[in-house]
Amino acid sequence: MNRYSRNIQIPRYLFLLGPVLGTLARVSPAAYLYVVLLGLIIIINSRLRLAMSKVLPVTASLLAEILLVLYLNSLHPGFVYLMLFATMLDSVLLVPGLLLLPFLAGVGLLYALRLMPFDWIFITLSFYLVFFLFLLQLRQEFQLREETEALYDRLRQSNYELEGTRARLLDYSRQVEKITLLEERNRIARELHDSLGHALAGILMQVDAARQVIPANQAKGLELLDSAYQNISHSMDTVRDTVRRLRPAGYKNPASSLAELARTFRQTTGVQVDVRTEGTPYELFPSVETALYRNTQEALTNALRHGKAKHVLVQLTFRPEAVELDIRDDGAGAPGFSKGFGLSGMEERTELAGGSVSFNGENGFQIKMHIPRREM
Repeated sequence: MNRYSRNIQIPRYLFLLGPVLGTLARVSPAAYLYVVLLGLIIIINSRLRLAMSKVLPVTASLLAEILLVLYLNSLHPGFVYLMLFATMLDSVLLVPGLLLLPFLAGVGLLYALRLMPFDWIFITLSFYLVFFLFLLQLRQEFQLREETEALYDRLRQSNYELEGTRARLLDYSRQVEKITLLEERNRIARELHDSLGHALAGILMQVDAARQVIPANQAKGLELLDSAYQNISHSMDTVRDTVRRLRPAGYKNPASSLAELARTFRQTTGVQVDVRTEGTPYELFPSVETALYRNTQEALTNALRHGKAKHVLVQLTFRPEAVELDIRDDGAGAPGFSKGFGLSGMEERTELAGGSVSFNGENGFQIKMHIPRREM
């Protein structure tokens, strides 16, 4: 059924059934069968028209209806001509590009009224004009609604496509990150193998030689041990240099780097960031330091972007058994938050460092990291 007809079924059938019933009240019983038969033909034709999708059959149906109404009106004048208003209604709403049909319906209406008093003709034609203008406005409303719904469907489809593209980009970003990490690990492994592995092999040979020489020549053995000591010191410098390159750019130590990060973020955004440190700091593994620094970066960005926070507190606590990071802001919070790429990245970094992280979106947003201490 056409979407126009669903909105105008009641007035449509009033224009079709009302004139037939009014005519039956005026004619003799002998004409009932004829009036009812022609009335049913007109109503069935009107009903079948709603199932038609092409313009030509609809036009033919409307023309046939005009002729049938004029024929029935010529046989039994009275109220039959009012059925032409239903014809005009369908002609405007079902065939909007063809205004000839409403014009023909108006001509038929004028023909049917030709024998009536002028006052009645004037009133009926005035109603016809008002009704026609109303239908034109209604048609524009329907067209605007159709265009809006079509635009909404296109926007929804575009949104689905954008979501799919975003998911693919996130997946691609994760793959690139994993590949980058793998390449970096392979590079470090090669570097440690080529430098540290070779140095350790030489140290092992020097220590073994010293063990054999010391009983016979203590001075020579001590010389070999001193050389091994120097090589060990050099190897430790190599390890420290490698670890330093794994840390974020500008990284110093957990407390000072977080303080510098807060200062830069405060100057750039105007958000007040306080960094507090409790406990006695101790040396951390590079993976732990990286997790603390990168997760703090992500937390500050989220506090500004999503929570519109004005104040963020970063609490770094060194406990004998673990290091803890507590970040909380005074933003809008997110009671029903879902983990996006940023929060998932926090979890991945923390898990790689051997710890755990939890989130709370009530009364602002809070992030708690707990990473057990490991001996260096």
